[in-house]
Amino acid sequence: MRVDAANDASYYHKDGLGSVVATTDLSGNLTAAQLYDAWGNPHQSTKLNSIPQYGYTGREPDETGLVYYRARYYDPTIGRFTQRDPIGLRGGVNQYAYALGNPVTNTDPGGTDVFIGGHIAAANPIFDIGNLPTLVGGAPAYHLNIVLIPNQPGDFSNRNGWSSLANGQPIATLGGQPGGASSWTNPLGNLISSPNNAGDSIFNDTFLQRVETPKGMTDTQFINRLIERAGSY
Repeated sequence: MRVDAANDASYYHKDGLGSVVATTDLSGNLTAAQLYDAWGNPHQSTKLNSIPQYGYTGREPDETGLVYYRARYYDPTIGRFTQRDPIGLRGGVNQYAYALGNPVTNTDPGGTDVFIGGHIAAANPIFDIGNLPTLVGGAPAYHLNIVLIPNQPGDFSNRNGWSSLANGQPIATLGGQPGGASSWTNPLGNLISSPNNAGDSIFNDTFLQRVETPKGMTDTQFINRLIERAGSY
């Protein structure tokens, strides 16, 4: 909802991608409408009045037609970001790609967000379990971690332990490290929460998989919930 200077309320309506496609007044009358193609280009034939502030995927277009995605700007006319991905090639070979090249089902609300990262922890893991013969794994053992790259950096400016990428974008990691006695069901011992562990650096990860923010939560709420859960583990 938006209330203007005259104290008149307008209600925003979104489509499946989160694009604001209409506004209505208190009586439910349509006051503005705008549809977009898959890449965010507006269909001029649907334009009733200009929708204030928000547009494609719920982000803010500016006078140039670019869309502000927090970490960088997106150009719907070419279907790509105008700056490189701040996490470099770990976000994919095409550092300007938007929504993995599939805007019909994917969105990229900040150009950055939450990722599952991982790297090989042991090429041929060996588990020595009690009196049983040593087990040698045939496949590499991977260590996974959660990478946090908020698209609202100011929400985390007072938190300790965050570092910065080359462009100043804050970044943090959540992960676990082995501790305690090992067992048949838990050969590495009990995992202990270890945020921002040096071994979990994004530059050690060999892959990153983006995690969608759950519906009904903002990106900041999602990151805070992950931090709280990791801290209680």
